Amino acid sequence: MDSYYARVCWNTNGWRFPSGDAAKAEQYSYAAKSGFGHEEWIFNFAWILNGYKYAFLQPVSDSLERLRGQTIDILLWAITPERARVVVGEIRSCEVLTSNQASEALDYYKSQKWLQQMVEDVTRVKGTQSELGGEGLFNVRFRRKDAAIYEDLPPLGGIPDIQSKFGRYKLVHSTGTWSSPKPVARSRTGFTDIPGQSGQATRQGTAAVEFDPQHEKLQARLMGLLQGQFGKGNVRREGGWGASQPDLVVKHGNRRILIEIKPYPSAKQAIRESLGQIMEYAYCQSDKECSTRSSDLELFIVAPAETDKEVQGYLTLLRTRFLIPVNYCSFTLADDLPKLLRGS
Repeated sequence: MDSYYARVCWNTNGWRFPSGDAAKAEQYSYAAKSGFGHEEWIFNFAWILNGYKYAFLQPVSDSLERLRGQTIDILLWAITPERARVVVGEIRSCEVLTSNQASEALDYYKSQKWLQQMVEDVTRVKGTQSELGGEGLFNVRFRRKDAAIYEDLPPLGGIPDIQSKFGRYKLVHSTGTWSSPKPVARSRTGFTDIPGQSGQATRQGTAAVEFDPQHEKLQARLMGLLQGQFGKGNVRREGGWGASQPDLVVKHGNRRILIEIKPYPSAKQAIRESLGQIMEYAYCQSDKECSTRSSDLELFIVAPAETDKEVQGYLTLLRTRFLIPVNYCSFTLADDLPKLLRGS
């Protein structure tokens, strides 16, 4: 089976629906002119026909007559607003549609009002509605199990057969057999310096991370207090627990503490947005130490908001019924180290 590289336009909605970023692409590109790219729905797995996701890829369109009816592997990549070339995801066993298959998909999308939703999505980002419709709306299909989207967006340059000609929305044949990019299996040691003191960015990473100055100030204040209590080398930020990047990690004696900070005025909102995140940091680990010490973990969600009886009851339920070792601490820039974090 032939393998190809295919560029897609940049999207900050996980390529589930248009985000408006395509309009900022190269001046003369289709995406810039229309305000969206047809591939911006490629990972919208809510829309499935007979077990297949039907989608459009501009690079396939340019080679459509040659590839109709064939099955290929595709590595998807994009250019970020910072002009970095990154791998978005992959599609294995991707079928290039025949005319009949494309027509069938279009009729089904119309009957389910999914095409109408696509028009609404384009309108929301001020794109050109007239560009939607017709048989050309779809040119590939694949099963969900054969597709993957990468959260960490690894650099495209790390793939051996990349050449300088990469740039346009064209299918580029792989000169070898590429393998799926994998995260580097190493522990992230994190930083012992307090944010804002060394110029080190608060977060390394993906396009979804947004800078919040209040978050950094709370993190810096709490980190300083924890280092005063437990020692500088025992308190780290953005690392220190396997490959994950919690806001703060404390390792002191037998204590292992993971802390997630949210600068929200609502304790319930802070818990809602932190719980899944901190549990993934804590337990979704292949690191040997993390696996053996996970039962000793203390998980803390920290935010400026105070709790009420409802929130306190919810936390008690999580700890007693579901055995999740999570606590909440109200913390502001004027506060001392919370008693729960000080320990005995």
